[in-house]
Amino acid sequence: MAATWAFHALDFGSIDLPLDTYIPTLDLREPRRDGAPTDAELGHAIFSVVDQEGALLIRSDMREAADLSAFLSSIGHKPFSSYVGGTAIRSAPVADNVFKSTDLPPDVTIPLHQEMAYVAVIPDYISLFCSSAASQDQKTNLVGDMAKFTQTLPDWVFEKYRDRTARLRRFMPPRGIDHGMFRLRRCWNDMIGTSDRDEARAIAAERNWELRWTEDDFLEVLQEPFPFFRQHPVHGEIWCTQAFAYLPVIQSYLAKMDGRLDDWNRMQAAMVEAPETLDTAVLDDGSPLDDEDALFIHKRLEEQTFRIALREGDLLILDNILRSHGRSPFHGTRKIFVALGVRH
Repeated sequence: MAATWAFHALDFGSIDLPLDTYIPTLDLREPRRDGAPTDAELGHAIFSVVDQEGALLIRSDMREAADLSAFLSSIGHKPFSSYVGGTAIRSAPVADNVFKSTDLPPDVTIPLHQEMAYVAVIPDYISLFCSSAASQDQKTNLVGDMAKFTQTLPDWVFEKYRDRTARLRRFMPPRGIDHGMFRLRRCWNDMIGTSDRDEARAIAAERNWELRWTEDDFLEVLQEPFPFFRQHPVHGEIWCTQAFAYLPVIQSYLAKMDGRLDDWNRMQAAMVEAPETLDTAVLDDGSPLDDEDALFIHKRLEEQTFRIALREGDLLILDNILRSHGRSPFHGTRKIFVALGVRH
């Protein structure tokens, strides 16, 4: 790796992982020496590696969200425009263009996914910064190599889904309802970024969404079409979708795997008594996605998952098409910040 990525006296290394894969590394904890790269040169080197390899793990002395924001700005990181339409439960930015990674409870698995791969235009990069590490060196961060994953897919997946799109259909509570079956869902006010229905309709019209409110202020949203495969500028066609992740069959599978029996029981009851209240996705013609296909893709992703433990100060920058990410359940506390970016 160091010979391959020799930018301006920067010494890149790598960490080997299962499944014949690796992540390039760069240690920035030492003070800058004479002849060290400028901020612009450092940014060019970092994103060149990420574009080619899909990931870069930077060891740093940063500790807070503001440190991350300042560093990304210094190397020319261009923020992604908006998280409107996003599904993760996240509070307001904690620094310029920096968010907490998620407010989901620690008992929930977040399976491998590419960020926002349920909308038409997704971020090119996602940066995951560890401000406070999980205790006992828990390997809570999940990462997958989606180029290799795509190579493992059988022909029938390409034939069935290459030229299709899907749409995410969500049933969202109003702000303040975050218990029971809605404890893991974002309220519609935060998802759209407003509580004003007229403003929400205008935002929806710009994005080709369909909105329908219930009498008790819940919102059903049919979001814009998105593909199953996307083109990467270096590596070509890559599987890049979250169409299957929101199907009740997958959410039930995850609840059972995590031992979240209350969530599982609520899901089973809703599937029979009120399926319209469950999030799901449909094909572009409105037909349902196949549960067996969903389970096949999910289990194939599980086979391609590897786990890493981020330390305090670690910054993991991922190409959002080439590498997927997720989180395993954990004990104690951990603090991860996230920033989304676009390619120049």
